[in-house]
Amino acid sequence: MSLQQLTQDLARGRLRLTTMDDGSAVLLDAEGEALFSLNKTARFVVEQVRDGAETLDELAKRLAEAFEVDLVQAREDAQSFIDELTATL
Repeated sequence: MSLQQLTQDLARGRLRLTTMDDGSAVLLDAEGEALFSLNKTARFVVEQVRDGAETLDELAKRLAEAFEVDLVQAREDAQSFIDELTATL
């Protein structure tokens, strides 16, 4: 799944994000009937994609700013998360 596919699946409701009281979240794949538990960082990534981050670089910039991490590390982490999500959907 690419960033664009993740964006589309969130927009059309295949993937639904629910934030928990502790800041974590669950991501429901309505078509695959799967539920994923997300930590705060993963939740942030999904929220940013849902809210309009269109490129990996833009997503990494937002992640680096929000979590005060190196931009290169933020890009690698975002790509890794998207790749892992891709493998399970």
